[in-house]
Amino acid sequence: MRATFGTAGKTELVGTSREWAGGVDTFSAHLSATPRGGRTRVRLQVRLDGSLAVTWILTFLVSFLSTMFLAVSKIPVDFKLASIFVVLSAIYLLARTISRNIHRNGVARANEFLGRLEKLVPAAEATTASSVQPVEQPMYEHL
Repeated sequence: MRATFGTAGKTELVGTSREWAGGVDTFSAHLSATPRGGRTRVRLQVRLDGSLAVTWILTFLVSFLSTMFLAVSKIPVDFKLASIFVVLSAIYLLARTISRNIHRNGVARANEFLGRLEKLVPAAEATTASSVQPVEQPMYEHL
């Protein structure tokens, strides 16, 4: 888990579940293993909020600075408005692309971890890592 999430994390016993939480500010996870009916249910929740927030904050800052630069430049007003629109659109598309890539990378790392975990579980009981899908839609999928 340290190799995937970057820290040793903390373990805890909650009822019959064993839980682990760890990671860094931009990429963290919560893993729980609960015995139920002779089988063990493993749940993994990955959080990418920190890296997505940084992406959008930096996008806003670049948008603001580029808009201010274009506003004070000595070019015709019609060209300024068109330039501002083009720059803001390009920056928005870049931020959206970066956010999607962050989400895909997080899902890939979680699947990689579950693949390693699968090797520790007998083959008859394991769910393949390739069949694991994110439970929730990414925060910015609608963008």
